[in-house]
Amino acid sequence: MHADLAEVRRGLATYRIAEYPLLETESTRRLEQLIEAVLASAPGWDPGSGIELILRAAEVAELLALGDFTEDASRIRLRAALLYELAEQPMMAAAVYSAKDEPQMLAEFFRREGPFSSLAADIQPQNGSEPAFPSLLRYAASEDALGLARYQHSLTDDLEQHTEILALAASLLQAGMSLTEVKAFAHVVARRGELATRRHAPGPIGEPLRRIGFPPELWGAQAAAVDGGILDEHHDAWGLAAPTGTGKSFLSRLVILNALIANGGARVLYLVPTRALVSQVAVDLRESLEEVGINVTSVTPQLAALDAGEQESIDAAQVLVLTPEKADMLLRIGASFLAEVSLVIVDEAHHLEDGTRGALLELYLARLRHALAEGARYVLLSAVTPNIEEITGWVGTSPGAALVEDRSTRMKVGIYKVRKEGNRNRGVIEYMDGTKIRLFERGVESSGRRRLVQLAERIATAGPLLIISEGKATAESVAAALQERLRDSEGHRPLSEEELARPVARRLDSRLEREMYAEVPLRGMIRDGIAYHHAGLPPRVREAVEQAIKAGVIRYVVATTTLAEGVNFPFSTVIVQTLAIRNPSFEHGVRMSFRAVTPRAFWNIAGRAGRPGYDHEGQVILFEPGLRLEHAGGDLDPYTNPRISDIPPVRSALAAGIREIRAEMEAGDLSLEMLASAEGTEELPRKTQGIVNLLRIGLAHAKATEINEEAAEYFDSTFAALQMPESDRDFGRRLMRQQQQVLETYLQDPDSPSVKLVAELGLSISTLSKLRSYVRELEDWKLERFRDVLRGPQINFDQLKYILGPVLARMSELEGQRLGGFYSGLVEEWCRGKPFVELRRTEREDTLEKLISLLYSRIQFILPWGLYAMDRFVGEEAERRGVDYEKEINLLAYLVEAGVPDLAALSLVRADFERTDAARLSRAYLASPEASGTTKIEGWLRIQPPERLIAIVRGADHRPLDYDFRQLLEEIDKRRDGP
Repeated sequence: MHADLAEVRRGLATYRIAEYPLLETESTRRLEQLIEAVLASAPGWDPGSGIELILRAAEVAELLALGDFTEDASRIRLRAALLYELAEQPMMAAAVYSAKDEPQMLAEFFRREGPFSSLAADIQPQNGSEPAFPSLLRYAASEDALGLARYQHSLTDDLEQHTEILALAASLLQAGMSLTEVKAFAHVVARRGELATRRHAPGPIGEPLRRIGFPPELWGAQAAAVDGGILDEHHDAWGLAAPTGTGKSFLSRLVILNALIANGGARVLYLVPTRALVSQVAVDLRESLEEVGINVTSVTPQLAALDAGEQESIDAAQVLVLTPEKADMLLRIGASFLAEVSLVIVDEAHHLEDGTRGALLELYLARLRHALAEGARYVLLSAVTPNIEEITGWVGTSPGAALVEDRSTRMKVGIYKVRKEGNRNRGVIEYMDGTKIRLFERGVESSGRRRLVQLAERIATAGPLLIISEGKATAESVAAALQERLRDSEGHRPLSEEELARPVARRLDSRLEREMYAEVPLRGMIRDGIAYHHAGLPPRVREAVEQAIKAGVIRYVVATTTLAEGVNFPFSTVIVQTLAIRNPSFEHGVRMSFRAVTPRAFWNIAGRAGRPGYDHEGQVILFEPGLRLEHAGGDLDPYTNPRISDIPPVRSALAAGIREIRAEMEAGDLSLEMLASAEGTEELPRKTQGIVNLLRIGLAHAKATEINEEAAEYFDSTFAALQMPESDRDFGRRLMRQQQQVLETYLQDPDSPSVKLVAELGLSISTLSKLRSYVRELEDWKLERFRDVLRGPQINFDQLKYILGPVLARMSELEGQRLGGFYSGLVEEWCRGKPFVELRRTEREDTLEKLISLLYSRIQFILPWGLYAMDRFVGEEAERRGVDYEKEINLLAYLVEAGVPDLAALSLVRADFERTDAARLSRAYLASPEASGTTKIEGWLRIQPPERLIAIVRGADHRPLDYDFRQLLEEIDKRRDGP
């Protein structure tokens, strides 16, 4: 039997690449006997016992259903589905059962479709003509399935009464289903009844769950979370670690509903790690929760004070989606709504170990616990955090947690190797379960990149494919090589005209042509079902690429780790090109160095392989010719086991930074005296600067909000202190006391800003001092000139350079990287709303992709923060001298962030118009008679002929029309709110 099961594993692997396995007749008979024995006995086993054996039997049935081994493939699919249900793998049951199998209700039952997909779905009784005799029991099973649906949808309170038809029919005759299958099906119905959402969700949220279309049945991870106390308000902190695709997004909706219904008038903070995810998560939540009157808003990541529009949006919202940086800023400025927050959800909680950003998140959570109401709860979610219980134990006083290992689909990990046999190279995948399959007996390509795309073409027969590449340039070159290979392949089928005409494809093509340039290689790749994805693409283009991936238009994706967070993309296979990344900088003459991709980062993206409900299994293939792990001193084992508990635990980034500072001191490269200067931190290593600056900001906020803790006590409240040995903790306390003294000394200087302003601005003392000193030294006439940076609602470009240059020259990130005044001309063009292709290149950013990455990853992220700080200092100084100033620089910060020239264009960008279109429309509007009256730009748009507006955005350069332009105009028209 062991040999038979090994052949089954091999058969499933070869089936993925369209090679159909052969089994001997005797093997088939033995395997069928195994299926019968397990299926007959498993319903009587204790819950959770014998899962591995049931899974092996399910895999056997799956293979027999895939191949031409039995006369009744439909029958064996039924058995495979039943076994996967018994093994608590519902999405595998959905994947193996055919939507074409009759009767329809039974197909919907296994595939979680129709009434089994949503509590909002209608329940229809069985219809059609009288069934053929051999299918009678399946129709009886369908009636029992219908009874389960009625129970799940709360149309009946007695499950057993409505699921006895099959047993009755089976007692009269045995046809279409065996008695073994009948008993197994009855057990599955009963178990799914136990998992019904109504049994696990508190009564008051039953109707809201129905209205938002919540699934009628919980998955294993969701049930473990609910049973473990995620809804129990006695747990002030609760964490879930579960693989990607196990239903954490639906679970967060359940948690939000429960919190808001239990606490009327409360607020929810939903933290996500990246700016790109803020909009996506907000849209997903809004689409469901607004059905029950819950207002969801995304809080822009801009690090400046709230404008009137943002404040109004926040005041009206019950759920706020934002990054830790924005959340930290709101905490520092003392946003009034924080007193109403009853729930904080931290998605991707493993980012606590992510360098300076992780330290910021940790210090934020440490202070937030003092700021929020006593009854506030924290829910932490992650797909790759084995020590989730340790983290929730730090956050809460009565914590709870669950770690779920089971994946929605079967996961297999293999290594692609090229081996010399005789006089030929052979391409082989060696899986961790011992299975080996030969992909190429001959014709293995000679170069690494060509071998990679050869592998990709072969393995993509299983479904959509993701290749994780080293960097932006590599991703583009691999995608180009893949396109070249596919076009030379006889079996390759480009996208049809119908596929290219789909909205997602047209939107992507439109944005590529307009926001980049007509000849950008990605446009041609899309026609072959290929895309690359990295930070050198504008956010709207990346969004369109992601929509095309989710819609199935793109079959091959070559990406950097920009795809790592949040989105559950539909990939069947993930190929990992390398596990060692070149360090971004090294000294001249020093040999190139590498760093290993962390196992957590690896599994956070590789774990997406396998589409729940569609794929029989997901695969992660390590491309051995390019792994380079030996260059980074790494070990392969952590990259071959997808179990969460085998991933190294999450470690505090703050603790790592403090240990690094201590190590540098012990090596003689650093001293505590070097950290004692309020402003002289620029000579310190970047990571040291980041940690020191974050400690100072945290201490300033604690002092400003009267958190009555000594520096040592504040440090002891961090996750870092929890994970450190006592000697490191003592050093951390000393460092914290020293930085508290540095802050106190700085604040005692009469020329220093107030502690409240230091806390609010959240910048390094060095940056604050440079900006404030610059403002203090200005003559009155220069100070007055800042009013001229805006003319009414528009940027005065004649004066813009006088504010941009000084801020760019003095503004630094917390780790010390300056922006530089030489970017002033680029920022000016950006604010004019020029298309990217017309923006001037710099010496460093010599390609459009590099320029886009600079604009969105640094300038757009940092410069508005500096402008806001400058605004505060100018306002303070103007008041001291009696100079008139009306916060013009603060308004400028919002225009710079959006890359538009005036407030009318800003309102259009916030309505999802592309920034160049917004700039062109606003210029036409401001030149019109209506602009001098009271008509807002939205009202002006409504009265213009569409043909005129199209001509305006196309401009003298005949820029193609945005695919969504007409729809955006229609939405403006629907939101009539008067002039």
